[in-house]
Amino acid sequence: MALINSARELDVYKLAYKAAMEIFYLTKSYPAEEKSEEQGARSKRANWRRGELAKKGEQEIGRAGDRTKNTTS
Repeated sequence: MALINSARELDVYKLAYKAAMEIFYLTKSYPAEEKSEEQGARSKRANWRRGELAKKGEQEIGRAGDRTKNTTS
């Protein structure tokens, strides 16, 4: 079995990256107002997620969504 040196070597990473790039290039030509609406929707979802985690006493760490118990309460 080969040793993996980077997550970029994983097939799932390659597939996800390819899908993300396809979405990027498809949405690159969207009108500015549609882009800002989508950014607003993402921001609302992220804020809602942080609020839900706060209710549970958890805190989101980094971009991977790792969570930890909040001990500062």
